[in-house]
Formats: sequence, C-alpha cells, structure tokens
Amino acid sequence: APEARPDDIKADEITADEISSAYPSASPPKAPVSRADPSRAEPISPPPSETQTVSNDDTRAGSGDKTERPFSDNLADDPASRTYDGNLTFTDTRDSADRLAIGRDGSVFAIRGGDILRWSNSQGRFNGFPGSVVRIAVDPDGNPWGVSALGRVFRHTGNDWQQVVGQTAADIAIAANGDVVTVNAQGQLYRIDRNGTGFTPIDGQGVSIALMPDGSPWTILENGFLQYCGDTGCKTVRQKATSLATGIDGTLWIVTPDNVLRRYNDDIGDFETVRLARKTPKRVAAGPQGYPWVVASDGTVLASQFFERDESGDLRIAARTSEDMEGSGDTASVTSNIVEGFTFTKNISFETVETDAAPAGADIEIATGNDGIVYGYSYTNSPSQSGSMFVYDERRRKFVAEATAFGDQNANIQDYDVASNGDIWGSTLSPSVGLFRERNRSQQEFKVSGLTPAGVAVAPDDTVYAIFYTGGDYWLYSKGPGSNSFTRFDDFNSLYDVSVGAGNDVWIIDRSLYVRQWTGTSFEKRPSQGQKAEAVRVSRNGEVFILTSDNGVYRWNATNKSFDLIKNSTAENFDVEEDGRLWLSVNNTPTIKRARD
Repeated sequence: APEARPDDIKADEITADEISSAYPSASPPKAPVSRADPSRAEPISPPPSETQTVSNDDTRAGSGDKTERPFSDNLADDPASRTYDGNLTFTDTRDSADRLAIGRDGSVFAIRGGDILRWSNSQGRFNGFPGSVVRIAVDPDGNPWGVSALGRVFRHTGNDWQQVVGQTAADIAIAANGDVVTVNAQGQLYRIDRNGTGFTPIDGQGVSIALMPDGSPWTILENGFLQYCGDTGCKTVRQKATSLATGIDGTLWIVTPDNVLRRYNDDIGDFETVRLARKTPKRVAAGPQGYPWVVASDGTVLASQFFERDESGDLRIAARTSEDMEGSGDTASVTSNIVEGFTFTKNISFETVETDAAPAGADIEIATGNDGIVYGYSYTNSPSQSGSMFVYDERRRKFVAEATAFGDQNANIQDYDVASNGDIWGSTLSPSVGLFRERNRSQQEFKVSGLTPAGVAVAPDDTVYAIFYTGGDYWLYSKGPGSNSFTRFDDFNSLYDVSVGAGNDVWIIDRSLYVRQWTGTSFEKRPSQGQKAEAVRVSRNGEVFILTSDNGVYRWNATNKSFDLIKNSTAENFDVEEDGRLWLSVNNTPTIKRARD
C-alpha cells in the first residue's frame, strides 16, 4: 500500500553486507553483454563539453555519489554502459512505490497505486507525473512508456502521451539501444517500432520481461523460471524469479520467489546473492552502470546510486502532459499466474485463521486495507445489536479486537474499505443510513444530495468509489484523495458491487449480477458472453476474483478471457491482498481462511 511521505527527512544508508553464490548452480546462456570487465573499469571522466551534471542534495539523497552521462548515442562510448566497480551501498529514499523503471539517461520513474512518479535528485523525492499506468519502462531519452490498467500501450513523445494503436500488453521493457518489447496476456513477445507505429512478433514467451542492451529479451515464464532468447534461439535457465531487470551495462538482476536479490555474474556463470540489511527486496530495476534500485516488501524504495542528469526541463514536461490515458480499441488484463510473494494455482490450499475474539453466530466481513492490514467486521442483531472490528495480527497469526467508532456504535455496516492512512470508509444501515469516513475514531459523513449510499471501495491510489441510489437507479460516484465531494463517474445506472485495482481499473457487478469492466467509455461484460456473480474484488497487482451465488470463488484468466473456479474455496464473503492472496469468510462460526503460500 502507498505510504505517507515526510516532507524532509534525511535518507538512511543500507549496506549490501554480503555477496555469495550459495544457490544451486544455474546455467544461463552466454547473453551478449555490453559492459566493461569490473576489474578493468576506468574512472568516468568525459570531456566537460559533452556532459551536464546536477549536484545531489546530500541531506536527502544519501551519499551524493555521481554518475555523469554524456549525450552520446554510441553505447560503447557511453559511461552508463560500463559496469560499476566496488561495493554497493543502498540508500533508503524514504519514499515508496510499487514498481520502478530506469532509463539510459538516469531518469527514474515509478508507479504507486497506478499513479506515475518521477524521481528528483534535487528534491530527494518522487514527484507526480501526469497519467496512470500499471507497468512502466523508460526510453534512452528519459521518456516513459507504459501499459494502462486496460492493457493499452502508451508512449511519451517528450510532449504528451500517445497511444500505440493496435497493441495490448501485460508488460513492457526498453533496451539501452532503444528497442521496445512487450509481452501480451497470452505470453507472446512483440517488438514495437520506436515511433510506436508498428509491431512485430519475436521469439520467446513470458509474463514479465527485461532487455539486454542489444534488445535481446530475458523473461520470466509462467512457471517462474527464467528464459533468455538470443541469436541461437531461446533457452530456459534453472533459476526462478518474481522480478527481473537489466542495467544499461547488461547486468541482470532478479528477485527470487523467497525475496532474495541476485545478480548474474558472467565470470562464474552463476547468480550471486546480494543481501540487504533490514529490508526485504520485492522488485528490482537497474540503470546506468548496472546500479540497482529496489522496492522493498514494505514499499520502501532503496537506491544504490543517484544518477546525475539535467532535471531543468522535468517540470515543463510534466506541465504540458495530459492526464488522459483512456485510449481506445482492444483491452487486455495486465495479470499473470506469477505474482510477487504469492503464486496462484486453481488448487490453492487454505489455512484456518483463529477468530476466538469474535462472537459466534455472525459472519465476519473481510476487507484488505491499503494500509497493508487485513480487517474483519462482525455484526449481529440477535439478541441485540452488536458490532465489532478486528484486525489480523501477523505475529500471533490471529484476529484481535480493534477499537473503532463503528464498533462503539454497534453499527450495521453493509460495506467498508480502508485507505492507506488507515481511514475506514463505511456504508452503514444503522444506527443511521449513510456513508462515513472514520479517522482516529472520529467520523465524518459524506452525502450526495437526494441519494442513498449502497456500497464503497477504495482504490490503491486512495480514490474512493461509492454506489449511490434513488428508486431503481444505482450510480457510481468517485472522490479523489484531495477532494471533499463525490462526482458521478458515469451514467450507467445499474450498480450492485464495485472494486477497483491499480490505475483505477474499475470492475463492477450490475443489478442483473453480470460482471463488467470499465473500458474508458463504458462498462463491458467480462467475458463478453456474460458471467454472473454477487461480489467482485480486484487486488493491487491486478488479480480479479468473483464470488458466485453458490459461494464459489473464481479468478479472471486473462489468457482465456474467462473465470476459473478455485477448488476448495467456498465463502460467504471474501477479499484479496495486494499480492493476490485470498481471504475467505466461510461461515458464521465464524470461520476465516487464508490462502497458503
């Protein structure tokens, strides 16, 4: 979940304290690498006339190391393509993100809850950049490319966003030489023309992709193993990963399923482990000279180098960039069977979670908050009204009581969700009918004149979506994090349930109980022939689940464009964590189940 950022806090340094090759030997192909031998790498000192540098702010950006980047199109002459020499020191940027991407010029972009961010060395933080994507890459000139929540591909021209018409993708990568490659929902790779006007299928399969400096792809296959495709064809490598990245120098970095940061060492023909003190790596990106940036499991961004670049035009570029990235044409789900921290199968096993603090005879309504906490709310009106809030204690592996105003009021909550700052949004039936935000046990009611609330969901970027109705008309309304009022989202007037993923990927159940997804212009059935359900939940990483009338739980299959039944899963209600892990409220014993790793 996105975290609040202090305005001015000195960054901490985290040292990579050990490098080893303790894992079983992998056998990657000899990938073409454009980098210097670390033992012979020369100091970077290009002529001043070819270089522009900006000093780091030592109080914000850590050690103040400099990487100078000359404006040259020749990779062999570019210091960014020379591998770093020496030990790595990671700096805690005191900022957060879901994903990162770094360009050849040192531009660092990030995604947080679907929002686009750009790193500023001078300010020592990420600043907002217009648009919304769920996958991102950066071209050699520092311009971002991205995949929207609808799977549409966009490129930034240096002036504004432009859709790559006719192309949908589940991931995107850009090489140091400017090659752009996407992988679609079916795992097929495509090379896109650099001006975004055409695309060609290429060899390889995968669910996630990174490119060597010459454009040859590394991918993560659906089974988690790595694949490399070069001049002699494609070869599977005996090493699993959940995240991968290649530096401008050709260094390959991965994060393993057990959250270990590793890099490939050509000299030993194997991956070596880079251990981080006090932080658990989740995703990795790499930039000039192979220096990595890491997203930790708590969302913290760690930087091993701050890349010197001219930032003077960044604000002007952002100011002339449009927020509109709806696009048109085909859509595709940006999901896969490989997710960071949790691997999906149709035969998930579940463990029962202790709920002895909750009263018997009432279901627990589950909600996974943007604050990373799993909540449960219990309500019964027999023999008298009684409401209680609970949170899952990871250390004790059980639900424990949580004091809230909703609980104090014994409120009958028909729907609720939680923002990243811990705000609880609840649509209540008693003691009064209304939509309330609870913050620090103080409540504020939000109204739409003449309408009654009937449901609520909080998107990963903390935009609040609520269903309001009058008579037989049920509309969707939304409120941004900085707004105090709700506005109508669309004129579609048959809302039953709503859930929203990253990039404001809106899924609903209509009043006829059909599943629909917002395409930018309308709510379309998913699949097109129709699927009925009573509830829908979308995780932060894009996984979509539904609950049917017979209490079955299904997952959206982006490849087959259908919903797959998850065996051994029945529930009265459910929710899903940001990494795709399911939580089921099974009955009013009450019984709660959590998907096992």
